[in-house]
Amino acid sequence: MYYLMAAPAIILIAIIFLYPVFYTIWCGFCKYSLLSAINTAKWIGLKNFSALLSDATFLQVIWNTIVYTIVSVPMEVFLGLICSLLLDRSFRGRGFVRALWLLPFMFTPVVVAYQWRWLFNDQSGLINYLLMNLGIISEKLAWLSDIKLAMVSVIVTDIWYTTPFVTLLFLGGLQSLPIEPLESAEVDGASGWQKFWYITLPLLRPVMLVIVLLKTMDAMKAFDLIYIMTYGGPGLKTEMIMTYAYKVGFITFKIGQSSAISVFSLLLMLVASGVIFLLFREKSTITYY
Repeated sequence: MYYLMAAPAIILIAIIFLYPVFYTIWCGFCKYSLLSAINTAKWIGLKNFSALLSDATFLQVIWNTIVYTIVSVPMEVFLGLICSLLLDRSFRGRGFVRALWLLPFMFTPVVVAYQWRWLFNDQSGLINYLLMNLGIISEKLAWLSDIKLAMVSVIVTDIWYTTPFVTLLFLGGLQSLPIEPLESAEVDGASGWQKFWYITLPLLRPVMLVIVLLKTMDAMKAFDLIYIMTYGGPGLKTEMIMTYAYKVGFITFKIGQSSAISVFSLLLMLVASGVIFLLFREKSTITYY
């Protein structure tokens, strides 16, 4: 009876979520172009994947995605942890400061991308204006069109946008921690650093595991910020796997290759998730005696 009552919801979820996933995987093994006279998918096995692995452009895209992930995620986790520790303290106006700190995450990625594209504008952007007036730079920098600065610019934007979300997750974890270990450590004369390093941080490891997993998968499928701010440029310097998949699928209309890129992205995220689980495996749970 219970399964029968849940059947409509299960069927709806399968149609909405599972069908597109399996259809994308199937298309990845097919030659399928919307520009073809015969608009049908033809099974070709692993040819799409082998072509991708021998494509220098795709390998550059994978490298960009990895660099973007391994730089932005640790910075967001570190800054989010520090900010959550500060916001967890008791001080006047704490509620207002918390609400103000979470304000960036209230905006949509599109709004944030356009906002920071203007801030990084080499002619009229606020960042160049401030840096020149402070004497830090002597000439305007082309933040989004310089091959050395474009990746830095989009990473800074992502950190600004998502650090408040990470802070919120850490803050929830801090407020759910048991106070007994901290009180015992204080009675034993432990310093603030010792309490954080030996008690607070180990207890936060399950929360940190979730945050690192979420942010890693989010970084590996970055699209909005990159597409609007740089369009993957200059050249291929900020081209990510999702922006590349979009261009292959909806600009050149090669649906089979685009699907193969999406499948490869899924496999990459699964591998990254497995590595993260291995890193957190031994100390991801805390046992109390």
